[in-house]
Amino acid sequence: MNERKDKFVLGIFFSFLAIFLYCSSILYSYFAIDMDIIANILIFLGIISLAIYLYFSFKIKKFKIWNIIILFIFFFLYLSYYFAFDKYVALRGFYGGREGLFVIFTYYLLFLLATMFKKSTERNFFLILITVLGIFNVIYGVLQVLDIYYIGSLPVARNWSVSSGFLFNPDFFGTFMVILVGLWLPKFLLSNKFKVLNLLILLIFVLGVFISGTMGSFLTLIFLFFLSIIYILYRRKAFNKKIILFKYFLVGISSFTIFILVSLITNDNLKDDVLNMGAEFSSVVTGDVKEEFGTGRIYIWKEALKYFPKYIYTGIGIDNFAYLGFDDNTFIYDSYLEDNVVYKAHNEFLQILVTEGIFTFIFYLIFLLLIIVISFKKLSNLSLNKENQILCLFFAFVGYLFQSIFNIRIILIAPIFFVLSGFLVADVTNEKE
Repeated sequence: MNERKDKFVLGIFFSFLAIFLYCSSILYSYFAIDMDIIANILIFLGIISLAIYLYFSFKIKKFKIWNIIILFIFFFLYLSYYFAFDKYVALRGFYGGREGLFVIFTYYLLFLLATMFKKSTERNFFLILITVLGIFNVIYGVLQVLDIYYIGSLPVARNWSVSSGFLFNPDFFGTFMVILVGLWLPKFLLSNKFKVLNLLILLIFVLGVFISGTMGSFLTLIFLFFLSIIYILYRRKAFNKKIILFKYFLVGISSFTIFILVSLITNDNLKDDVLNMGAEFSSVVTGDVKEEFGTGRIYIWKEALKYFPKYIYTGIGIDNFAYLGFDDNTFIYDSYLEDNVVYKAHNEFLQILVTEGIFTFIFYLIFLLLIIVISFKKLSNLSLNKENQILCLFFAFVGYLFQSIFNIRIILIAPIFFVLSGFLVADVTNEKE
């Protein structure tokens, strides 16, 4: 195959992946499919991605550091499976999430294949596709928050007091919105051009963050805006100050207006959550940290760390978080719901540390930090004469990582993160500006 055909194959594969994840989320929302089926299909796609990647690797015959890092991650993941408290759960994932050994392998295989996909029309189509699918999610989420129960004869799936889109959980919906804000914020704010369409799309995903009602996503939104300001100050000579100030003023006023409208629609629930988050932050700064902070996350993290020394090397087992404390009959229970066992750490880094072990955790950090370092090197000399995907991919990357401090990983969203991470690596290591 020539390069054009290679890009076409990759475009078809990744577009199918995006459509599969979107359709799966819809079917799951309406209880027409379960996570076992979704996981099995995702694993099959992982096998296909491995075959395509090996073909490309033999074709270009070029060593990549990512291969070594991911092989180490695979090795320590296998050890975590081998020594797991419940090997079946480690292999297939805990019920309801199904993020087992083969699914996690698939994440990294998708990343590796994505590193082969250089900037092209086919790759742009994938980014446009997830944007359009994200907009559909926001529209559906608006219906949920407006208490519209039917679209014609089709019921609007809703299990929460806030919006979850087609992702059946506000936290997962908020995660998807954060990724999309990361993709579109630089297109508008970190460019000397003024494009109304880019502004509208950015505000749609800001709306998505607000209607999700999740404070982790809200904090990430603030973080991304703050990061954009730092980048502008760092590259201040490259920007037209008047245009940039006007853009920030416009986005700030628009975002505040959206916030007020969502607060009114939700009977001030959003405003109350933000005020409560601010009060908790003030308490943390003064040293008054309570277990119920972060809707019980402080309690969960504290309990998880208590068991970490016991499973330091290989963890209790992939996705075996629910079994922490089994031996001494002291399961980690939800701090609000009696007898509800917590099966995730609500922090991706802590989840990896206590379930997959310290070595997997270390190599995962190396994996992330290497991407950040090479991205910084590229961004420091990036030409801003045109809209640049590197900035967009980097903001989506760090946005996901920031929200992952407060959230859990899900197989309907994580593949998108790993694919975008692969695109970012492809750009910062191969693109010549």
